[in-house]
Amino acid sequence: MRDVMAESGVISKEIEIFKRNSALGVAFFPLHIGDHVFIEEDCVVNAAQIGSFVHIGRGCVIGRRCVLKDCCRVLDGTVLPPETVVPPFTVFSGSPGVFTTELPDCTQELMTDVTKSFYQQYLPITQVN
Repeated sequence: MRDVMAESGVISKEIEIFKRNSALGVAFFPLHIGDHVFIEEDCVVNAAQIGSFVHIGRGCVIGRRCVLKDCCRVLDGTVLPPETVVPPFTVFSGSPGVFTTELPDCTQELMTDVTKSFYQQYLPITQVN
């Protein structure tokens, strides 16, 4: 199992996050991941930025230099082409990924609850509030 746990962020097993090495002749694109982000299994993430309170579904491919703004969602199996910008409070789906619907204003609170409850299952029972 390859779970990586960061403060207020969740990255599930079997996820590849690409950062290219310029020494190999390939451009280097740093990846910034915000707080309370949930990335599910079998995803390939090659984004430039993932904002806070973002949910990326199972089996997604996030293309080169994509920007996912705060409070957005990418549904299972979505393929985002390179340089796609996903606006706040939107849902993208399909291949290629396109706008599907909007998210409610309470998305930030919902994602905070989801990531905290997921994280609590990794804490000893004596540390759970």
